[in-house]
Amino acid sequence: MITSDETDESLTMLKMSTRKYDPELFRIFGIEDLYTKFYENVPIPIHFLLDVGHQCSYEVTGEDRDTYLWLRELGKYSPLIQLQQMDGTWDRHWTFTRAHNAEGVIQMDKVVQALEQSGAEEVFLFPELIHPFEFPEDKLLEEMDESYAYLKQFVSESKAAA
Repeated sequence: MITSDETDESLTMLKMSTRKYDPELFRIFGIEDLYTKFYENVPIPIHFLLDVGHQCSYEVTGEDRDTYLWLRELGKYSPLIQLQQMDGTWDRHWTFTRAHNAEGVIQMDKVVQALEQSGAEEVFLFPELIHPFEFPEDKLLEEMDESYAYLKQFVSESKAAA
């Protein structure tokens, strides 16, 4: 998916996890090469939108399954990070509740550390938490509240207020 903002001052690309795309899109350095090729030939900045759950795709092997390596290597190109808790096997879009954090593999302190190591200057983290349609609304709201309380501790207050 490629989107542009309202002022057409930048483009954002999302790495998709399906077989119909080039296999190089599932490799860190394939994505970096693609970014370089795109960026060389456009008059406006291009940014990647990274999702911490897409490295569990069945097409991905070896070091390319390491979410934190993706963030360290490509975070500087991605001002937008989609957050979800997942089990490392499936793109679950779980909430960041105590229960899901105990079962899940995404550790927010490592996410923040990897982004800092990437050289990223400003990154917007946003949860992509998806529940089944039939999920009870009161439980959904509880899980969302717990998730946002958990995630808030990883956002700098000075940057959050800006």
